[in-house]
Amino acid sequence: MNFKSLILGSAFVLSLFGLTACGDDSSSGADEGTSSAEEYIASSASEKSPFSEKSTFDAKTESNGKGGEALHFSGNLDLDQDFADNEYGEETWFTQFDSIQITATKLEGDKTFMTNISFNDKTVYPTDKITGNNIDKIDLDQLDTCGKFRLFVWMFMSIDCQIAEDEEACAEAAAEDSLHFTAVKTIDFEKQCKVEISSSSVAEVCTELTPVDTTLSNEYGSSVYTFNFDGGADPQITMSIENSSFYFNAADGVEIWEEGSQETGLRPEGNICAEKLETIRGSMENPKLLNNGIWLLIKTPGGDYPVLIGTKLSDGSKGWVSFTYYKK
Repeated sequence: MNFKSLILGSAFVLSLFGLTACGDDSSSGADEGTSSAEEYIASSASEKSPFSEKSTFDAKTESNGKGGEALHFSGNLDLDQDFADNEYGEETWFTQFDSIQITATKLEGDKTFMTNISFNDKTVYPTDKITGNNIDKIDLDQLDTCGKFRLFVWMFMSIDCQIAEDEEACAEAAAEDSLHFTAVKTIDFEKQCKVEISSSSVAEVCTELTPVDTTLSNEYGSSVYTFNFDGGADPQITMSIENSSFYFNAADGVEIWEEGSQETGLRPEGNICAEKLETIRGSMENPKLLNNGIWLLIKTPGGDYPVLIGTKLSDGSKGWVSFTYYKK
């Protein structure tokens, strides 16, 4: 983080940036063509800093909880109590902060654009210390662009003549505005740019389900009329036939739904994407009547299995049914 100090007559600084010492949050950018704050600091900076070497005031970016960023202040900015004496050659007079104002500039080539920053400061003025925790996080959503910025914390300061050894001399100097000055702390930060990703550039996620052809039969001789989709031994569905109608009976923990992403009666070419499966008209009936070409979604403890009912052949209460189910 960069640190610089600027000592200028407060009236000059206020007119330069369109600011008010009372801390008005209304924003007005610098006129086009105005030299940057950096140039004024470079040409007018005091050789001595009004801040104590023990100052730890700083800021860093963090999440604002809304998908954007915020500036979080930390540490303290302490005044050097001998500053006035060292700077002006007068007796030591008590230096105090009267208010602060915050602006930001976006550095863009040779141009610097300035804007005021809205912020909430709970500091009680006048004071000899600025505490970062008294300044609420600054939501960077108020900046309408992203990129690299420089934050300027303008500190309007004065001398407290009430405790001066020569109060009269102090008052005379203050009346001439020679002991009202402004210092600035600069902090560099970067507001990340959000990358807009078009839907066409996003790779489509597809967990492929491959088809497995199966036949269940309750005919004499080679009857296999139960099935476990997860590969276990216990039946998850049992086929039954009544009056030439076929049914799937679901075991406990198994649900049979109607699947809505596939076209009735048609077997798709290739595999099916698990992400595109849809459930419609969840079946509460058990057993489930099997119609030709119907798509079902069998939900088991091991996963969801789309099922296409195929050919059925029966003779009263005996027969067989073919179906295709899809698995990972």
